[in-house]
Amino acid sequence: MPSSTDRVFLVHPVSLGGREGEGAAPDLSVDTSRSIPVVLIGSRTPAAGDLVAAFAVGGRWVADSGASSGLICSPCSLPSRNLVISWTNARLGNGSTTLVYKAPSSWLSACTQQLLFSLTCGSSRVQLGVAYYLSGSCPDGQSQACVSPGSSPLALSLDAASCNPLYLHFTVTAAACPVLWNKGYSGFTITQ
Repeated sequence: MPSSTDRVFLVHPVSLGGREGEGAAPDLSVDTSRSIPVVLIGSRTPAAGDLVAAFAVGGRWVADSGASSGLICSPCSLPSRNLVISWTNARLGNGSTTLVYKAPSSWLSACTQQLLFSLTCGSSRVQLGVAYYLSGSCPDGQSQACVSPGSSPLALSLDAASCNPLYLHFTVTAAACPVLWNKGYSGFTITQ
C-alpha cells in the first residue's frame, strides 16, 4: 500500500444501499473479487478500509482523499479505521486496547481483562457495548453486557463528546451497570 497520495491504489468497488432518510447510515456491499486502480490525490493518505468516491477523469479513475471518510453517526461521525478505547479502573488499574474496524459500520476489540468491547454506528447513532465475562473465559464464557444507549441495570451513559478530535466518554455508575462498577470500572473513552 502506498505511504502517500498522488499514487495508484488498488481499491474494491462498493455498492451503496439502505433505507432512505436524512442521516441514515448506508448499507455497503464490498466486491473483494476484483480491484480497480485509482489515483488518489489530496492531503490525507487513506488507510485500508477507507471509503473513497472515485470519478472517471481523462481515461483513469481518480479520488480525492483530502476529506476524511467516515460514518455519519450521532453525536460524531466515526472514522472508518481502528480506534482506541481506554478505561478508568481504581481497583485493577487503567488501560486501553484497540477497537478494530470491521466494514461497514462496526468495531470490535480482542478480549482484554475479561472484557470484550463493541462499537457500532447503527441507526446513525453511536452504540457502545462492554461485555464482562462472569464465568469461563472471554469470549466463550458467560457474560453480561452494559450498553449505551441502554437502560439500568445494564446501561452506560455517554456524558461527553468532542468530534474534532474524536473523544467519546462513557460513564459507569453503580445503579446503571453494577457488574462493571463492582469490578472497579468508572468510565470508558474512545479516541482515534
